[in-house]
Amino acid sequence: LSSKTGVSGGNVDLLQSALADLQRTLELDPANTPAAKELEIVKLALAKNAQKEKTEKEKKEKSVKFESIPPTASTPAASSSTPSIASSSRLPATPSKSMSPPSAPLTGIDLVARSSKRLSSTSPAIPPTPATPPPTPITPIKSTTASPTASAVTSAGKLTKSPSVVSTSVPSEPPKTSYELERVWRGMKDRPDLFAQYLAVFKKSTYKKVIKESVTPDLVSSLLQALRYHTSSIAAQLIALEGLSGVQNFSLMVSLLPEEDLVCVREMLRDAEKKLMDSSDESEEKKEELLAKLVDVRKVFRL
Repeated sequence: LSSKTGVSGGNVDLLQSALADLQRTLELDPANTPAAKELEIVKLALAKNAQKEKTEKEKKEKSVKFESIPPTASTPAASSSTPSIASSSRLPATPSKSMSPPSAPLTGIDLVARSSKRLSSTSPAIPPTPATPPPTPITPIKSTTASPTASAVTSAGKLTKSPSVVSTSVPSEPPKTSYELERVWRGMKDRPDLFAQYLAVFKKSTYKKVIKESVTPDLVSSLLQALRYHTSSIAAQLIALEGLSGVQNFSLMVSLLPEEDLVCVREMLRDAEKKLMDSSDESEEKKEELLAKLVDVRKVFRL
């Protein structure tokens, strides 16, 4: 039903089209339980999309209001009528008590010199600052054979640490909640080989327990990439794909998968089939069993 409605990637037009198709289906067959469930999921996706658009619109309105606030008027420059030191120095000198003849007008340089003289006569003497001794040169240490985490000395005498070996431990038990799965995945996002080792301890029932609607699509993409490029066991790949097919609302999840993820699953199944046909290690009975499972998984993923 999801493939018929064409739901993909949260596209509003496709979701609305799917909504109309599902409503029409329920009008014709009110007892269609799968269609009713998918109708609720599509309604939820449309509601989330509308809420997201509303939030973005409010942010834009706040940004426009902020930009429309007029700038604060700058403080006017000081009036040019304020007398300067030079002009004030040209004021007529007050005659002294002894009625001595007027002296020549003081210039700005004379005023500065007199002020410095008064300050030097009244302020206490400041002891001279002792000179800073020159830094002791650091003798470079000759490098010796060291472990990957040992420190090294550069030509400038600074200590630098050589890159240490990253040791990420892989849990030996499968996750019990979707939160635990996401926490471990985020610590291994840059190490898909370790994530593939982690997936190897999963049971088929683990996927149904921890893969929920709240799981980020990037996690599903990383899971498929780890299975495709870092898992050599065909049995382990089939356990993971069969486990994913048992997840709630799996048909909707497949319809929302990006094209590159579907291509990844298709190539994984193709390579597994070729490997089985060329293998001489498995018995004919085991080969037929695995090939039958490959066919079933291909049908479930609509490939």
